Amino acid sequence: MEFIPIDFSPEHQIWARESISRLELALEPPFKDSLSSQRQFELPPPDEPIASLLFAELLLETPNLQERLNGNEEATGENVKAIAEQTLSLIAQWFVDLIRSASISFDEQGNRLIQLLTAQKASTLYMMFLGKGFRHCEGRLLQAILSCSEPKAVRVGVDLLVDHPPREWSDTSLAITALVQTDKWNMADVFPRLLDSSNPSVLSPALDLANLLARERGASPHPAASRFDSLLNLLGGVTQQLASMEEDPRRFSNSVAEIQKILFNSVSLVVSLCDFFALSGDPRAIGKLTQTLDLSHRRIKVEAAFALAKLGEERARDLLLEMVSDDASRPRILAYAHELGIDDRIDPQWLSSLAKAKSDLALWLSQPDQFSIPPHHLELIEQRTLVWPGFDGPQECFLIRFEYYLGETTHSNIGFSGPFSQAFSLDLNHLSPDRCFEIFLAHDVEDPSEARYRWDRIPAFASREAIRLVEELSGQGFQEIQGLAYCEFLGHRAVLCAVIDTQGVPQVVAWDGEMTLTATPSPSAVDLLHLQWKGYHCMDALTVE
Repeated sequence: MEFIPIDFSPEHQIWARESISRLELALEPPFKDSLSSQRQFELPPPDEPIASLLFAELLLETPNLQERLNGNEEATGENVKAIAEQTLSLIAQWFVDLIRSASISFDEQGNRLIQLLTAQKASTLYMMFLGKGFRHCEGRLLQAILSCSEPKAVRVGVDLLVDHPPREWSDTSLAITALVQTDKWNMADVFPRLLDSSNPSVLSPALDLANLLARERGASPHPAASRFDSLLNLLGGVTQQLASMEEDPRRFSNSVAEIQKILFNSVSLVVSLCDFFALSGDPRAIGKLTQTLDLSHRRIKVEAAFALAKLGEERARDLLLEMVSDDASRPRILAYAHELGIDDRIDPQWLSSLAKAKSDLALWLSQPDQFSIPPHHLELIEQRTLVWPGFDGPQECFLIRFEYYLGETTHSNIGFSGPFSQAFSLDLNHLSPDRCFEIFLAHDVEDPSEARYRWDRIPAFASREAIRLVEELSGQGFQEIQGLAYCEFLGHRAVLCAVIDTQGVPQVVAWDGEMTLTATPSPSAVDLLHLQWKGYHCMDALTVE
């Protein structure tokens, strides 16, 4: 359809053209210092979100600007990519703001026009920059389209997801989140069309959305019900693929990254499919789910067992209870056992605070930005009840050693669980429980006045104190003192130095006029000492209170 042109105000015109000029200037070569150029580039938000449509139109009408944003990364460096990501992300956010405010700012016809125009501009930008590797931009533009309640706009977004899906799973999830956050769209505009995708990164979130609508919003029949047979065949095919991968992953690729991607896509899809069949109540799925149960992947076994239990298979209930000892799977199994009415059969040891602490740490370590998989072994090192900032009463806190068995080698470290779960890349194995608790406490405490300066960048106002502390170190018998850093935290000041101790041994030392901490020189020694020093004063402050 043809859109009635919007009569933009002079203020809209000025803002949009000035923003385009800023963008053009930022993209002017040469790109000698990408970080410096990136810091200088800013696009001020429009006074009214509707002006973002004019900015997008001007961008689309400027071929040279599009070419620069799509420039050869080898020739332009990371700076162009950063500017493109920032620009597209801002446009997408302005579009979302516009859609949310349109129903208030305009009458019914105006609201419809704004939504259609926004979807049109967003879809054009999406196709223009699809596959360019701009982080999260594809997902944010799709999110803007799917935030519309206008049926035609929603259908455009769904068609793009199916026919021209984003490259990254996170972008697809971001887009579909728009459909989760509102119920103003029509079911027929999304399903079953969204299930036409053969891309796991689209199909799995699409099934998750359909399952959510059936479980939490009472959609009946299930939005994916018409695809039961094809989805059942898909489960069988993906199960066979995973079985082959368990036997020999190299059949699929020699690249570890590629194998991990295939595994992630397949596992996510199977999990979504198991949830669908659990909700369906249709016993025709029992055969394929039983085959899926034979896979060794723990998450898949849990989901397949729960689906079978929902379909009346008693042995699947027994298997769920047997798997409750698995730390990473336990929270999900406990929830499923409660839903099935068999939580009274769970051994009390798996309901303890220690069991929960191990589960929390295992799940934290399983995150994609950590190890991506749960540890192979967890062992309690120390359990204490401690006062913790931000909580009204004492908290149960745990130090837990975790281990990963990597072929012939083992990776081991100490993690924390309690008010939160966390682990560091810094090796804590050699530290006492006191030091470890202090380190995790220090990482959680925020001090607005905290500072840490490299020795060659200590500001003038702090140099006298830094020199004084170094002189005190010299008076304690340390030699060949080399300043590394100067730190301030909770009113305390310290220097971190490389020294030769009284025995002639090289050390890294933290000294604040009250206490001395030492560490064997290593690439991480300064960071570890800094955390230890902060942790000591954090614990001391809480003890005093």
